[in-house]
Amino acid sequence: MLVTLSRVVMDLYRGAQTTPEPEFAASTIRLLRGVIAFDLAIWGSGAAEDGDTRAFDWFAPEVPDSILAAYQAERFPARRGSSDHSRTSHVSARDVFDPAHCPIGVRHAIYDPIEVRYELAVRVVDPSSGILDELVLMRRDGSRPFNESDRQLTQALAPHVQEVRCVNRIRWALHCPDGAPRASYTGVLVDHDGYLRAAGPGAAELVRREWPGWLGGRLPEALRPLMVDGVNGQALYAGRKIVVRTQALRAEVLLKMREKNVLDTLGRREREVIERFAGGATYKEIARDLSLSPSTVSNHLSNAYSKLGVKSKSSLAELVDRMR
Repeated sequence: MLVTLSRVVMDLYRGAQTTPEPEFAASTIRLLRGVIAFDLAIWGSGAAEDGDTRAFDWFAPEVPDSILAAYQAERFPARRGSSDHSRTSHVSARDVFDPAHCPIGVRHAIYDPIEVRYELAVRVVDPSSGILDELVLMRRDGSRPFNESDRQLTQALAPHVQEVRCVNRIRWALHCPDGAPRASYTGVLVDHDGYLRAAGPGAAELVRREWPGWLGGRLPEALRPLMVDGVNGQALYAGRKIVVRTQALRAEVLLKMREKNVLDTLGRREREVIERFAGGATYKEIARDLSLSPSTVSNHLSNAYSKLGVKSKSSLAELVDRMR
């Protein structure tokens, strides 16, 4: 099993880096089907906060919408404080014909219409960000229940499946026009209420640098007002330790975040001047664009050079490109 696990994990992370986000879920399910036999799959994600969960995205192309809605209602009921929503990883395999493990009403509503006999389900809640994933594999053949090897492999793979989904979504959301993500930024994708849908590498830790008591699941209260402006365009939060910028993406908002750096010590005008100068603009062009006199531009540049500790235009350009 270790050889299989290692190969699949490598393929998952390779796919997260190279597969376009709209195609990633289908690609991941195909990869899992190559090592665990199943007929249908449901892959859902959400966020957990103080014992409450909110489900967001569902990938189940072979399951009718009505069945998926019934499944969601059973697994993510509209109530708070359920013990089933603990911050843990849990895997279960069940025969849906066994009333001790699956109530008859649930079987009739969900499993009978799609002719499913066996289910293998794993739920993972990332303890750092509060992001939740649920992966459900289903078999129709009554003579082929999921075995212990299937259960162990699914449980071992589930945290990696959650991680690569987040990596893939954040990677593609952070793309610059040239197709390369800014190395200094990580990010989180949230809904309009501030609940996390995906978190990039180190994002949760970065949030906790600003708010050490943050428990995950939903943005800290100080960031939630950004949703109002972020839905319509861009907004900025500059805290004690981090800088956060928002960008609207369809039904979500991307929060690009990084640690504060030396560029953040500059005033607004100084920042505007040095970014244009580093990009190749002349004193006269900068003065015209910003409605300043050339001497004022020169003063801003002199002050910025002193604050940043650079002595040449090439060093300034390198610093700006690395840190902005």
